[in-house]
Amino acid sequence: MSPAVLSTRMSVLSRTLPTRILIVDDDELELALMHDRLTVAGFEVTQASNGAQALAILEEHWFPVVLTAGEMVPVDGIQLVERLRARGVTDTYLILLGSRDGSFNYERGYAAGVDDYLTKHAPDVEFLARIEAGLTLRHGEQLLLTLIIPLALLIGLSLLDVLPASQLGSASKVDWITPRILALAVMSS
Repeated sequence: MSPAVLSTRMSVLSRTLPTRILIVDDDELELALMHDRLTVAGFEVTQASNGAQALAILEEHWFPVVLTAGEMVPVDGIQLVERLRARGVTDTYLILLGSRDGSFNYERGYAAGVDDYLTKHAPDVEFLARIEAGLTLRHGEQLLLTLIIPLALLIGLSLLDVLPASQLGSASKVDWITPRILALAVMSS
């Protein structure tokens, strides 16, 4: 593969992630307030009124960040996170939102795969900083993969040589590689 082609592929893959966010809450007022806060800050916001609806949306669309209320029915925030992680969704930053008192079941949340916690009424500076941190982290992970995989393939390594064994769910599933990265690897070989 020519260096020009490789360079073009890498530039496409390393573009900044979209600022799309999914917010999930069964309290319509809280959902509207969060929507307004995020829209004013420049994010493209999609709403779900419960965990089940969020799962349906996430079947069709990818979001770099999901903010979910902890207490909802029929699927609460931690159950939503558990189901997403069980599906292999590791490239979405998941923030669990709690009430004003900030009470969280941290142990259960971290075990489920929650990336961060916030109270719903955190000051805008903290609220937006945590979201930006999540976006930055996910962008950095994707950028790192866009550099590692093409370089490894250029020197003749296969994906199995590059990926740690602990990241291989099965011979056919690598849950932390995005479809774009996998497409690059296939096209490069």
